[in-house]
Amino acid sequence: MKRFLGLSAALAMSVLGFLLASRSLVAQEGEDGCIACHREATPFIVADWEASRHAQSKALRATCDKCHGTRHDKASNRDQASMPTANTCRRCHLKQFRQYEKGKHALAWKAMEAIPLTHGLPEEITQGMKGCGGCHKVGIVKAEDHAPYRFSGGSGCAACHGKHRFELESMKDPEICAKCHIGFDHPQWEMWKHSSHGIAYKTGSDKRRAPTCQRCHVPDGDHENITAWSFLAVRVPETDEAWWTDRLEILKALGVLDAEGKKTALYALVDKLKLARTSKEDFDRLREKQIGICRECHGESMVRERFGIYDGVLREADRVLAEAIRIVAGLYRDGLIEPREGAPVKGYPFVLDFYEVDTAVEQELYLMYEEYRMRTYQGAFHENWDYMHWEGWGMMRKSLVKIRDMAKAMRSRAK
Repeated sequence: MKRFLGLSAALAMSVLGFLLASRSLVAQEGEDGCIACHREATPFIVADWEASRHAQSKALRATCDKCHGTRHDKASNRDQASMPTANTCRRCHLKQFRQYEKGKHALAWKAMEAIPLTHGLPEEITQGMKGCGGCHKVGIVKAEDHAPYRFSGGSGCAACHGKHRFELESMKDPEICAKCHIGFDHPQWEMWKHSSHGIAYKTGSDKRRAPTCQRCHVPDGDHENITAWSFLAVRVPETDEAWWTDRLEILKALGVLDAEGKKTALYALVDKLKLARTSKEDFDRLREKQIGICRECHGESMVRERFGIYDGVLREADRVLAEAIRIVAGLYRDGLIEPREGAPVKGYPFVLDFYEVDTAVEQELYLMYEEYRMRTYQGAFHENWDYMHWEGWGMMRKSLVKIRDMAKAMRSRAK
């Protein structure tokens, strides 16, 4: 009898221990039993989370409720689950968040919404987390901005780091950058892949030393990730007088300066969103940071010489673009093209209208600015001379001939 009681007591203690352990596991996985339910509903999500440091580290305690909140506790109210944003990650990763918010990625969503075109298109094309929003969601996005596309993918940190697994090693692979930095206006990954840098990474035995996107733009995990020229590739001021004359035309076509060269309301926005450099000090700081990274592999004199060449490529591209802008502006001035309603600078094309323009000559100008000029200077900075020359510079020259011919034909018809 005593033996039976002893076994019963031991069994009871074992059951109690199991229940306590289970209770501890449930507490770790969220009081609402997230894991038990999602093992059936979304097993691969659970598997990814369990393989992550968030799950394995007791110190992190990054359970489901920490990112998704506690309002969703059954299938019928799954729409109450919070979708993580960069501010969610900020609570634990403050250092990385502080770096990130100083760079261009954090401003990506605001930059997209600052372009008037964004608000004239169907939401599915832009904010719908596909199209423009599919990449620009890397920026800081308010929770309400996710609706009605809340489940189209995480924003902020999740846009690069993925969801649930968060493998640090995968973040060092250039393929991570490929989902956004490809295609029409910014094919940096394609340029890098076929450059000497990309080939060194592909063929080298020590990939840790190879020049990758992360090695050059996120050195030592620094999330600031911003370059001297930035996306619009303009700076104010410019000491080269001829270049500045051409850039004035470009700044007017960007809606940043008016016809008299005075700052518009858009100027302050471009500055705030870091789409251009508006001080010499800011440009020089970022340029020296880039040079410092390149000097880890190359001599200083070579690096500075190369950057001088890259700047020269951009200067020549701006000369061609400025001539095209002057031609189209002349068509506006002479009444051969009807000014678009709401254009920020009277008598000038607005290249940030992109493809939402009404004439073939304006469409050609848009292609010159958004595709060919981008490929010209980005190809140079990524050491891909085929992209720079044939996909960029050569196409700019071809477009300029088209624009000249179209303007001449329009004037001839008007006579």
